Amino acid sequence: MYYGDLLENLLVAEKNPVNRMYLNEIKLKWLNFEKEVENKENSNDIILKALNNFLNTLNNKKFKYIASSNKGFKPESEIFTPFYIDDLISVFMQKKKILNHLGISWGKQSFSTGLQFNPISFRDLQDSPNYEYGESPEFLMLVQQIDFQFKIVGKHRFNKHLINFPLIVFLIYRNLTQDDLIKTDYYANMALRTFSKAKIVIVTETLDKSVTPDVRSLPIDSIFVLRKQFKDVELSPISIDVINALEQKIDSFLAERYDITENFIETGVIH
Repeated sequence: MYYGDLLENLLVAEKNPVNRMYLNEIKLKWLNFEKEVENKENSNDIILKALNNFLNTLNNKKFKYIASSNKGFKPESEIFTPFYIDDLISVFMQKKKILNHLGISWGKQSFSTGLQFNPISFRDLQDSPNYEYGESPEFLMLVQQIDFQFKIVGKHRFNKHLINFPLIVFLIYRNLTQDDLIKTDYYANMALRTFSKAKIVIVTETLDKSVTPDVRSLPIDSIFVLRKQFKDVELSPISIDVINALEQKIDSFLAERYDITENFIETGVIH
């Protein structure tokens, strides 16, 4: 798991004996979460209870940095990286049948960007078509890998490239700020330029009080605020309602077919 790997790396690098003790205490709670996740029969309620117990420990005031004693963790410490949200989403995704489809890849990875032919000149096109593309930063996402190959008519040699098309991109935050939204807008548009049907989802624990996002004005499909609150001193538990809604949204993206006739009869509306 992403957060488990992070903890192991932090334990190896930590020299402060008090902080090592703190990390081991946090690790024990994390292992309880991993244990519940490994049981495939467990409901979202049970898994979320273990996650909230872990987060209560992680956010314990005794772990906060104290300058006078040089112990504890600063707010920007890697220990607070929300990889535990990545792991929770991965729990949902590992149950989905689409992972058995050819060329599907799930996890932290890049998608292809800037797909274009860029020959030096028209004259060089037949010998050097120069198909170019780049890579995005890594995000937690579902990707369709495509072997793209082509050749100039009349030539025998194929040019072959591996292209990653983003299907569902998750952007994860502890607290979503206005600056985060600006960056999200940029990366979402980048993904949509590669694949116009890509789905972009923000998952955050809390919202910054200055943020009032309107999804309709952004290239984003949904924003899930797991704690149902703005950032505050007192944190509410992550809500089971939001977790279930997140999984339902994933299921709606992955629906194998969409029956327009049935939907019309039920609602009277054709979308």
